[in-house]
Amino acid sequence: MYSPIINFSDRDNDTIPEIFIAAKTSISVDLHNYITDPDGFEFNFALQDDSELPLGLTYDSGIIQGTAEHSGSIVVRIDNGFFSYVLALEIKAIDILNLKAAETELQVIAGNTDESFAITSDQPRILFTLDLDEGESRFSQITINPNGSGSFDNYLLDGNYSDGPERSGEVTFSDAIGNDGIVDTIISHWSTEVFTLSDAKAVNSINGVDTTGLYQVTLTTTVTAPNTYDSPTAEWWENGYEVWDNTIDNGDGTTGASRPIESLTEFATTLVESSWATVWTDSSNYEEVRLLDNGDVVAMLEDGSIGSWVDEFGVVHYYPQRFQSDQVIGSWNKSDFQSSGYLVVTLDDGAVTAYKMDSTYGLMETSFPNPGFTETDTLYYGDNLTAQTFGALVDRITDESEIDYTLPLTSDAYVWSTHQILESVYTQRDGSLFKPLEEEDTGRVISAADALAALKLAVGLNPNPDSVDVSPYQYFAADVNQDGRVSAADALSILKMAVNLNGAPEREWLFFNENEDFWDETSSQFTIGRSSVDWNSLNLEHTGNQVAVLKGDVNGSWSNDALPQLPQSHFDDLVASGIGPAEQWWLV
Repeated sequence: MYSPIINFSDRDNDTIPEIFIAAKTSISVDLHNYITDPDGFEFNFALQDDSELPLGLTYDSGIIQGTAEHSGSIVVRIDNGFFSYVLALEIKAIDILNLKAAETELQVIAGNTDESFAITSDQPRILFTLDLDEGESRFSQITINPNGSGSFDNYLLDGNYSDGPERSGEVTFSDAIGNDGIVDTIISHWSTEVFTLSDAKAVNSINGVDTTGLYQVTLTTTVTAPNTYDSPTAEWWENGYEVWDNTIDNGDGTTGASRPIESLTEFATTLVESSWATVWTDSSNYEEVRLLDNGDVVAMLEDGSIGSWVDEFGVVHYYPQRFQSDQVIGSWNKSDFQSSGYLVVTLDDGAVTAYKMDSTYGLMETSFPNPGFTETDTLYYGDNLTAQTFGALVDRITDESEIDYTLPLTSDAYVWSTHQILESVYTQRDGSLFKPLEEEDTGRVISAADALAALKLAVGLNPNPDSVDVSPYQYFAADVNQDGRVSAADALSILKMAVNLNGAPEREWLFFNENEDFWDETSSQFTIGRSSVDWNSLNLEHTGNQVAVLKGDVNGSWSNDALPQLPQSHFDDLVASGIGPAEQWWLV
């Protein structure tokens, strides 16, 4: 039977093909990028009449466009003039608006501003950067000396820091470092940059790990003049690019194996002829590009579709897919790379990536940003902080963190009192849910009013205005020590939370299955009360929609008007199905 070549994520012969798209963001996904004719003919696409696209999406000639929040399925008929094929296709909307930061995100709880922070002193100032990457996580120690000289030392995050850095280098500050936020200049092998240090503050915890004594400061850098590939100060590194060679004899009766690139000509041929071969750049505008045979460079652009891969632990990771566009954004030196000894990719914005062959290390690469390239990073510092102590701290943070930011919740999680749908809810390795704390979660949303409300609950009084019924979720918010009852000790703890005292319980979001029924039909009362806060109701399986409760927010004051809100009809349906009454969501 004739069959087209279908390149969807995680497709096998036993399942309906799936295409992942980014939820809540504009997409324009062309099915031609996924479905190809093995004979080289172009396909035409037609949506079957009984197909219903997810709300917010449109379909035209194989292109799916729009913005969707929920998943769905369609049936598409594809034909090439000779054969036709009917394809059932699942469209999975994944809430990964912050996907690019997902693998490197740290949940930092900051404390008070460090008014004493200063760069200049009679002793070297030592600061640390941190780069958590799935491939090779690392951190850097930056040393700024009183005379304006400086250095950096890069360490792999491998638990062994006493052997010294993996790589080191010198930097020069062209003028004195001030403490007033005024831009200063640094010269390195990469470029000449101007930078500003600001917002120094204490760090109370990272990913739930106590980091007392650690501080952070924001660093903003802007490139004014990038280095050049033919400069003696340019830094080159091994590329590691390999090709498949069918002529290699494996010694076991088989042939074919991967081997390193042996010449710039072979590398250029691979980049041009292989549809999967791309060049990564340090451009602030284009992260990935393709080289064409005519010497043009075209952009690889994201269309809103999501690729996936499964790691050794069976965890699925998602990433934005890019496809070759017709947008010409630069050129490469097709005509003279053999004679010059450099294959150079030059983008119109000024970013440059270059390659050369080295007799010892093989194919090597260097890359420079475009003028105006700007980055904002976080630097860490602290008294007596060294590479060994900082590395050990990061090891604890990453080892103890149980959050998988690549697996967002696919159903809705909404706040019990306002019915607003939360964003950025993720699963942890034990299957429970986690939501990073945002600005509205850490401010005055928990106050002395919540402590008073908890105290009233503890003595059997209704703390709500206008005699609004007490919701079971208020008891969960009030029982901050989770001992199964609301007491004066909880009220005191909430007061400590309100003023950010040391030893106060950590603020966190709690999640309950929407279908959890707290109503006893026999007694016509809620099963949750001041002496019966059943924490077995806390949802550890995150099946279906979730009701979110912010620990300590007893009076239900949390709100974010920018978020969408579930309609009254949603709760009417729950009550009709036997879940309720509506008073538990503060509905009458």
